[in-house]
Amino acid sequence: MTHLGSGTAGGDGATSAGPAGAGDRGPRILLRSSWQTVNIGDVAHTPGVPALIEKHIPDAEVQLWPSSLGDGVAAMLRRRFPKVTVIDRTAAGLEAAFAHNDFLLHGSGPYLVAADDVARWRARTGKPYGAYGITLSDPDQKTLDLLNGAKFVPGAARAKTAAALDRVRQRQRATMVKVAKEARRGVGT
Repeated sequence: MTHLGSGTAGGDGATSAGPAGAGDRGPRILLRSSWQTVNIGDVAHTPGVPALIEKHIPDAEVQLWPSSLGDGVAAMLRRRFPKVTVIDRTAAGLEAAFAHNDFLLHGSGPYLVAADDVARWRARTGKPYGAYGITLSDPDQKTLDLLNGAKFVPGAARAKTAAALDRVRQRQRATMVKVAKEARRGVGT
């Protein structure tokens, strides 16, 4: 696990502490994000969610599970979020992150980009998960099943059109999808 600030995070990431809020610690959030660094809109998704967590859950510990941190993004995050750590993406690193964190948060994107990773988290840990700021146009059944099992989705997903939102609402069984600002807009908050 790499600390975005100077040096590296200590320990192996494993913990004996209980669920979020147990004892004297805040929740531990594994943020699955950083899809690509092709354009500024893609880049802005990554710092937006930690900024919102910092503002609304200040005692939270955030670990980032990125797809890409190239093109200067790692340095930018290091400057702005020195407490955020980047997990080791090896099998052992993922297992340590799964054991360490209380909650998986899928970051904003054009759809549930890492649906397979969310499904893996759910199957391996049984711990809660959610999605923030995803766009839903015409989600498949797998995506709907994952969102219906999520603990955090309301106010998180937005559809590109009212018709798409109506289709999502009609196909969905348990989770109400509402329109909300995307994480990239949280950068300046």
